[in-house]
Amino acid sequence: MLYVALITILVAGTVGGFFFYAAFNHSRAAQRWHDADQCLLDAQSALEQVKYEMIQAYESNGQSSAAWFLNWSSNAIGAAPGYNIASPLPVNGTPVFVTLAGVTVITNAGARLVTLTLVADARKRTGWLFSRKIQEQMRISVGASTGGAPISANCAFGRYGGQNTLNFGGTVTIDGDNWNPPATFNQGNGSQNTPSTNDMPGVVYDSTEISASEKISIGGNPSQTSVIGAYDQTYWHQFLNTITTSATLYTGGSYSFGTRTAPVITIFPIGSTTIASTRSGAGILIIPGGATVKFNQNFYYEGMVIIGSSSANQNVSVTVNNTAVIFGAMICLGSASAVNLGVPGTLRVLYSKQAIANLVNMTNQPFVSSGSNGAPYTCNWREIH
Repeated sequence: MLYVALITILVAGTVGGFFFYAAFNHSRAAQRWHDADQCLLDAQSALEQVKYEMIQAYESNGQSSAAWFLNWSSNAIGAAPGYNIASPLPVNGTPVFVTLAGVTVITNAGARLVTLTLVADARKRTGWLFSRKIQEQMRISVGASTGGAPISANCAFGRYGGQNTLNFGGTVTIDGDNWNPPATFNQGNGSQNTPSTNDMPGVVYDSTEISASEKISIGGNPSQTSVIGAYDQTYWHQFLNTITTSATLYTGGSYSFGTRTAPVITIFPIGSTTIASTRSGAGILIIPGGATVKFNQNFYYEGMVIIGSSSANQNVSVTVNNTAVIFGAMICLGSASAVNLGVPGTLRVLYSKQAIANLVNMTNQPFVSSGSNGAPYTCNWREIH
């Protein structure tokens, strides 16, 4: 009986061990399959992100030909500025290494075709190393486009970079709801376009939101949010680089800041400038690094005000001592430049799709007959395998 019992226990243990071993191996294999599939999905996601960011960099930079793609390496493409591929690019906790393996530009009878070969290598380690490598080719057709406003914005007030200081001692209103400017230029308070499907956030920030106080009113959909979509600090730096070379330097006196029928791009000079009389304008107003601007009297503007610089390591200061009203958007780029915006008086920044759309009429825009976001060419691409 003892012998039979021992044999029975041995057989039971063997069978149990076999099933335990089989279950362990199955679980391990299932985990391997899951990790392998996840690597593949993460590699595909990284490729899509790089393709999107690459095209955004090209279009935002206002390029006029396919030659931008010829300046490339395994982890960067383009120039002035170019696009750098993050390495690694984390997707769902998986490090993915995306590289450019080849770029070919074909020009034939005016047609411009660019073929880019991208490779994504996703790696995941859970006791062992999994790696899935995929390759895609993207073909871009670059052709002239017409129509469309040169810029757009996704907020009333954009706050980018860590080096910006907001000193709101007076009364400040920031509203991302879509506003109509007054019927007559600089005559009236305007009106909210309600009901509206074009409302935007009041404030978009990439590091720190605005601390609300009793003197600050922030409205919009939502009132404040972190950076979303393509309108990040890089986008605005690239756009600023595009328009700065075509801006007209403010010279004081009877200088015109533009009108609704003829908006212009204006840039303030380096140094101190004081606006001592009531003024109005329309277009894009650039207050660059190294400039100190004071608005001592009422100022009315339709379009976009950009404060800061994409390269100059100089502080910029803007002070509103009376009342300033902006229909459109205001962007503060406190990165290369440290931005100080002070409002002892009253500032109203009201998002207006109508005012921004009107900028297509700018007389000194650097991208005549441009498409959206300042790109004079339209890119249509498809994947080829």
